[in-house]
Amino acid sequence: EGYFRDAFRERISPFASNHFEVTEALIGMAKVAGYPSDIEHWRNLVSLQPNDIRKWFVTRWQANGHANLFAGPKDGMLMTNSFWHLRSKHFPRDYALKMTSAWATNNDKGFLGYFFPLAMSRQSMKKFETDVDHSFGYTPDTAYFTLSGIFRQHLGDPAWKLTLNHLENYNFHTDWNIPVAPEAYTRSGDLFGDQYSNFNAGKLLLFLEGLAGLEYSIPDNRLVVRDCMPKTWQWMEFRVPVTMPDEKQTQWTKIRFERTRKGDSIEKSIAVSDCPLGITIEPWTEHENAISISTVPTRVDPKPSTYPNHQRFVFRRSEPHAQIRLRISSALN
Repeated sequence: EGYFRDAFRERISPFASNHFEVTEALIGMAKVAGYPSDIEHWRNLVSLQPNDIRKWFVTRWQANGHANLFAGPKDGMLMTNSFWHLRSKHFPRDYALKMTSAWATNNDKGFLGYFFPLAMSRQSMKKFETDVDHSFGYTPDTAYFTLSGIFRQHLGDPAWKLTLNHLENYNFHTDWNIPVAPEAYTRSGDLFGDQYSNFNAGKLLLFLEGLAGLEYSIPDNRLVVRDCMPKTWQWMEFRVPVTMPDEKQTQWTKIRFERTRKGDSIEKSIAVSDCPLGITIEPWTEHENAISISTVPTRVDPKPSTYPNHQRFVFRRSEPHAQIRLRISSALN
């Protein structure tokens, strides 16, 4: 109906470096909606040339003297929004690795406080400390943006470890023994504000898109499973409602993950059942070498994955069930 044509007509704001993907989406809309003249307009607003995209990230890396941090401000108030840029598919993965190691898992100057993440780094908290304690020491929406970026960079161990650290400390109250959804915690860890804040809702995606790695497309007829299953868990299971355009009844697709230690090896299983879409499974090899892989059905060949520490298996559209069994050799896993 023309809403997005008007909303972005004059400027595409680079919020968390998402302007490249917003431009790509607007070009796709122009093609589908029949506005071919808009394609060049969007490309003139934001260049999608690889060199220009790369330049955007290079010039902001370690800005204003903040080592191993992206888009650090001049005033030194380092917030979690530096990590939100990791949500961009164009963000350099080597930057993400350095940044996560230097700031996410660091409780001396970084964002690891009583749990992860502090809304402001410890380094900045010392610099901007006041007599009145800041109420928003930890906040739910900023936590989601931060953790989802680490997942989208497929960093493996830091992604699931920091996520469980956050969910167990932020969204579960050990004294009451119930889940909670507070608006914020103070710097000292006290509850603050609304105790039923819907800003926590986004963190459901940390389970679905993060730990399970679920993606789906009805137009492309494809369900993708690209996991980051916690090494401390034995299993996890998801049910996803899928309604095809030509069908009235919703089909509940089941995705089950199992992880078992057998001597010096780990056996992982990912099984998808009752799925009306084509299935692609890309199991996480946990930074280890796979010593054996079996599939059901068996007529599936592995293909190169574009993501580190994953292997890719594409099943035929006609297969409603698919399973991967992966054996990983690791005495230290």
